[in-house]
Amino acid sequence: MISIYFDDELPKMKFKSYYLHNKILAADYVIRWANSTTLEFKSYFEKLLKRNEMMAEKTQPKQQRASYIQSLEGFIKMVEDFLMTLKEQNAKSIMQAKIYNLKLMEKHFLTIWKYEKASFKYFKNRKEVEKYTSSWDTIDRINALIENDVQVLIAKTK
Repeated sequence: MISIYFDDELPKMKFKSYYLHNKILAADYVIRWANSTTLEFKSYFEKLLKRNEMMAEKTQPKQQRASYIQSLEGFIKMVEDFLMTLKEQNAKSIMQAKIYNLKLMEKHFLTIWKYEKASFKYFKNRKEVEKYTSSWDTIDRINALIENDVQVLIAKTK
């Protein structure tokens, strides 16, 4: 079994970008979840093999084969569902982080100012400024702004 590598120091780093920092924290969570799930798959598969060995002693070969095939098909479906969830729900988030990071690399100050700062915008009070610059709505707003670039990148990877 292999695990997906993620640098433990990465979430501790400062990027001067609320958006990118949150994307990295989300990626960290997903990678830890994926690694623990693959370990569970290993344990489940080992139990499946032991159960089949015990059935070999108690059942007829034809019944044993049918049961083993059914168990393996269930295991395959479980792994495929996990991989599809990982691909569909998390690949886009990684692509969003990549696009935003490329924008930061190209023009760091202008990208932060354009997507994350509240200067030159009118707000009634400080709470509205904080909501605009440091909430989950900010992440959704930036995701919407870079959606076209993300779709182009996703199309290139297919």
